[in-house]
Amino acid sequence: MRLWRFVFVGGLSTILYGIFSFTLILILNLSAFTTHLMAYALVLPFSFLGHRRITFSYKGPGLWAFIRFSLTSVLALSVSSWLVWYLQATGSPAVWGIVATMVIVPMVSYLVMSIWVFPEPAQHRKHP
Repeated sequence: MRLWRFVFVGGLSTILYGIFSFTLILILNLSAFTTHLMAYALVLPFSFLGHRRITFSYKGPGLWAFIRFSLTSVLALSVSSWLVWYLQATGSPAVWGIVATMVIVPMVSYLVMSIWVFPEPAQHRKHP
């Protein structure tokens, strides 16, 4: 169930990212990369709140969770950008970088969010 909520919030964040991106390009006539970074930053608080409240129902300290979420997001952005660049630089088809990003980044993000960003309280963890 949590995985579906993660997909739902991620999907909404992606749609919001698209809206921000196209709005910034059309109104401010910025480069694609600048628009990408600005839209990513604008979506961050919405994505955080969605994952905190809907995906993980996290009740812990909000400031530290936001800092960890932001670090996780910046790392995901950096890794995905590097991955796409690296695969392109090595002559791989562009689709490989896109598919790798679409598969690897959400999987790793979900795991990091589950374990580090929005951990379950100790009393609720399942023990073997």
